[in-house]
Amino acid sequence: MSQQIDNAVRTELLHWIKKIGSQFDTSYIVRDPNLPGKPIIYVNEAFSEKTGFQPSDVYGKSVSFLYGSQQYSSSHFHETERLISWDFNEMGSSRREVLHYCKDGTPIWFDVIGQTFYDSAGNSVFEVALQSDITVQKQQESIIEMQAEIYEGIEKGYAISSLLQEICYKVEQFFTEGSMCSIMHVRDGHLYGLATKSLPKEYSKVIEGLEIGPNSGTCGAAAYHQQVVITEDVENSPNWIPYIGEGPNLYGFKACWSFPIVNHQRQTIGTFGVYFRESISPTKLEMAFIQKIVPLVLLAFRNAADQEKILHLAYQDQETGLANMNYFYTEVKDLNEDSENGFVAIVTPTNHPEIVDMFGREIASLVLKELGRRLDGILEDYNYVMARFTSTTLILAGNTRREDFRDILELLLRAGHFPIKIDQMEIFLPLHIGVVPYQKGDEVTQLIRQADLALSEAKKRNGEQVCYYSEEMDEAIKRNMELQSAIEIGLREQEFDVHLQPKVDMESGRIISFEALARWTSSRLGIVSPVDFIEATESAGKIDQLEMIILNKVLSWQSDRQSKHKYLYPVAVNISPNHFYQSGFLESLLRLLKDYDLPSECIVLELTESIRLEDLEQAKTILKNLAKEGIHCSIDDFGIGYSSLSYLHELPISEIKLDRSFISQIHTSGTRAVVQTIIDLADKLDIRAVAEGIETYEQMILLRGMSCSIGQGYYFYKPLPLAQIDEIIKTEET
Repeated sequence: MSQQIDNAVRTELLHWIKKIGSQFDTSYIVRDPNLPGKPIIYVNEAFSEKTGFQPSDVYGKSVSFLYGSQQYSSSHFHETERLISWDFNEMGSSRREVLHYCKDGTPIWFDVIGQTFYDSAGNSVFEVALQSDITVQKQQESIIEMQAEIYEGIEKGYAISSLLQEICYKVEQFFTEGSMCSIMHVRDGHLYGLATKSLPKEYSKVIEGLEIGPNSGTCGAAAYHQQVVITEDVENSPNWIPYIGEGPNLYGFKACWSFPIVNHQRQTIGTFGVYFRESISPTKLEMAFIQKIVPLVLLAFRNAADQEKILHLAYQDQETGLANMNYFYTEVKDLNEDSENGFVAIVTPTNHPEIVDMFGREIASLVLKELGRRLDGILEDYNYVMARFTSTTLILAGNTRREDFRDILELLLRAGHFPIKIDQMEIFLPLHIGVVPYQKGDEVTQLIRQADLALSEAKKRNGEQVCYYSEEMDEAIKRNMELQSAIEIGLREQEFDVHLQPKVDMESGRIISFEALARWTSSRLGIVSPVDFIEATESAGKIDQLEMIILNKVLSWQSDRQSKHKYLYPVAVNISPNHFYQSGFLESLLRLLKDYDLPSECIVLELTESIRLEDLEQAKTILKNLAKEGIHCSIDDFGIGYSSLSYLHELPISEIKLDRSFISQIHTSGTRAVVQTIIDLADKLDIRAVAEGIETYEQMILLRGMSCSIGQGYYFYKPLPLAQIDEIIKTEET
């Protein structure tokens, strides 16, 4: 705040400023920099003529009230808005182009030159802003800018709707606050929205597909007559009653001007409409401005026509008619820039594979198309982009507040709650959805990858599922890729080793056989748990290679014992279903036994009970052939998953292993009853029952009392390297 200024000096200076200013037609404002808010203390007559504001309207107010309250969609005008405040630099002067609003709401552009006046002590006394009306100049600049953007947009392949919507946003800045522009496309005598985002959504629905005619509102009549139609009072126009009803217009506008867009063949191809919240008629300047906009719209239509045919092929999935990923990438970049928050979601019916198997891929694609149609209807009130992502999935991206995500996802799930009829069969479409929220500026391809990762996680779960992306998924993928790479090296460099865990006669405590278990110390990762590397090896399709390494090490150990005339304990080796069903599996196994010169009784094949699911008849054939060669088989993890006691008698097996989950719950009466049933049935079928996972004395006593004679677990021995097993055997034999 400057020091107190002599009132006489202030009065004299202000009188001088008024006198000088009265000699010019230029509008100007004087404000007091020494009072809070720098209020306006004087405006000249030219200012009142330009803006409609009288001195009594503005005195004592901050200049900011001239800026209006409108929020603009165009980034160009956001930038201008930031420049609107004419503060002065340290030299006491400035120059800016600013947008003000007249008393009637009409926008007016000023070239503002600001100057500060000081007293003899250097204190600021007054700030004066000289204002030159440059509205026509700004209109011309805007037209040139729009023309350039149209050419650039067409060159880059932007959708015509996006280009035209940007024209609407820019034109709105030259009309009263709250004005709304629209561009409609005329096709087959009907109006269809191309750029209508400023209009109320409910009204847009009403006029979508409207038949043009002499009494079809304002735009429909303009298209029909190929003439400008001005409706100053919509509520009292008979042409509007079918669309807004009688009485007050619930959509909020009171006037509408429409300009037809006519091509060189004298065909109406569209309309440019401007809607106002007050009853109003156009000035000559406004008419001239819009008449210059119409050729730009025609330019966009004409140049985009051929482009649209190309884009139709480039941006549309030919199988379903849905948008494709080219379109998605183009549109989602703009979507991402328009909002602070949003989401990317990838959606697939959980039963898509079954639909393909039953009806074929062509029908499955039509089902996906129907799902897309439903999602379109559900999300019509949101700003979003949707496309076909893969043959089985749709991808969506939308702008929405973070707190609305849950509601939107519930809407998406609802799309599958109504059946589709295929060949007289009603098919429901429960959905798997992977979703990732985003913030403005996030990289699109990264968001798609993350949503796809979340979808993969959703597919692992049963039924309808929504799964959000988390950073832990990336970490898990990274770990898995590192593990897969290390497995490749481990298999090539023979890094895998074998440990043996004894199976024990629970009456005598003596070892009767062993189970071979793979162990791995990786040159890259160190010691890796079997829980991790077994599953990863299976998913990589390398499990048969690992099992062959283990088989070779076991047979090598057996061969060494045989050469020293030692007893050959049977060793069970785990074999996966994929390996078991490979053609030539039996032949390669017999060849290995021959190479090591070992009897077939020295190994046992331990199979998971899911082996029967692949093909029970084929499994029976392979097992019978193994039995003919003297190779015994054991069913591991018996009693869980898909097992059934009913098929046990059909398979030529010599051993079942009770799953460790039964053993851990053996103290409960229900579990004991199940275990006793399995043991009794095995005994009747002359199949040996082995309890694995025994960890306590109490478990061992209970199982022994149930006539289960063979046990395996940490209570007896943990899995040990071959050298230690040799020492244990040596001790036991002596």
